[in-house]
Amino acid sequence: MGSGKTTAAINYINSMEKYYSQDSNNRVIVCVPYIEQIERWCKNTKLKSPKKGIKLDQLKKFIANGENIVISHALFNMFDKEIIELLTHGKYKYDLFHDEQPQLFRGVIGGDRSGDFNDSILDNLGQFDLLNLINSGILVKEQDKFIWNEQSLYNSEKKGVFNPLKSMCSVVDLYYYGTNKFDKSCPACLILFTKPEIFNAFNNVWILSYMLKNSIVDCYFTLYSISDFEYYHIEDYQFKEGYKFEYPKGLNRILLHQGKYNLDYGFSKNWYYQNGKDEVLHDIGKCCYNYLRFAFGKSSWKSSDYIWTTFSGYEVGIAKGNKNFSKTRFVPCNTKATNEYKGATAAIYLCNRYPNVMLQGFFNAKGINFDEKLFALSELLQFIFRTNIREVESEKLINVLVPNKRMRELFADWLKSGKDEQYLAEKNAA
Repeated sequence: MGSGKTTAAINYINSMEKYYSQDSNNRVIVCVPYIEQIERWCKNTKLKSPKKGIKLDQLKKFIANGENIVISHALFNMFDKEIIELLTHGKYKYDLFHDEQPQLFRGVIGGDRSGDFNDSILDNLGQFDLLNLINSGILVKEQDKFIWNEQSLYNSEKKGVFNPLKSMCSVVDLYYYGTNKFDKSCPACLILFTKPEIFNAFNNVWILSYMLKNSIVDCYFTLYSISDFEYYHIEDYQFKEGYKFEYPKGLNRILLHQGKYNLDYGFSKNWYYQNGKDEVLHDIGKCCYNYLRFAFGKSSWKSSDYIWTTFSGYEVGIAKGNKNFSKTRFVPCNTKATNEYKGATAAIYLCNRYPNVMLQGFFNAKGINFDEKLFALSELLQFIFRTNIREVESEKLINVLVPNKRMRELFADWLKSGKDEQYLAEKNAA
């Protein structure tokens, strides 16, 4: 979050002769969240990016030819068996630099809940469908997971309704959790995680992220008993060995609103589902517009001066609350690692974040402590640090509205600790 990790990674990769030498078989793949960052990497390094035709096919050719590559998270999440085979047994050994946390938790199948996959088949598989998949032998239990049965009658090359699930099974592990309401001998859902084989196919893996400890990635390490990792921190745009927690710079510029524009609403995803009627959403939009008038002193402002977020699907109703509260400044609440909004000096966070309840239950059942408060705080920080606060040389004040009490208090406590620590550091330096 504005710590210079991308610059540090660029400096490191540009300094590594082994990635560019014809006498070396070491190469690198960098994975970034957005297209704009791919352009930055291509401009400042000798890395190439798949651009023509089917990008996954072009990526396979790049790997086979030993190119140094930069790709998006979306393309990384499409890695298949052929990619893993190329990385594991190909001529070239690749390091991976993954900017921001990889999507290791891929979603939940079953459980009769909203979908995670943006796929009409996977998103609509419920507990009854899961029961049928198991009883028909398409999915079979193997220790604490289910796997796709390669011997089942369904295992043909012809197209079928469960082909998306079959493809998914090649790159994820399907852990089971809960009790199926139709048959207690079957699970209620399957928890999907990226197979560790994808990461084991690389020579070295770097994950560039703030607050990595106690995150889903940390829980994933515990789940798979991965212990051979080291933490680094950044000093002067270079990687230095050792974990070092630091608050981002410039926290004294953040003004967290504590007054009348905070609303006594739940703001969780379930709250929106239960209460997200037009009149409620319109009231939220009106409140946000009035807050902007307060934050900018009732003077005119440009839409580029602020960003706001809520759960996708409710932004239209909120924006209708006032025609001057712009939908164009809506940023999805899971947006990370982009500089597109660094001119904004106001941020409005209309969410109350909780982790997936089945994911949390699964971790608890495995004896893995997953901190839901830390998860919520991390998501909020990622949003706020899309604004001008990431410009460390700027002196502009950043107005922040977090109407939900739980989220506001989490952020207020973190902000106070950060400001206190920076005050002491500056005082000691003086």
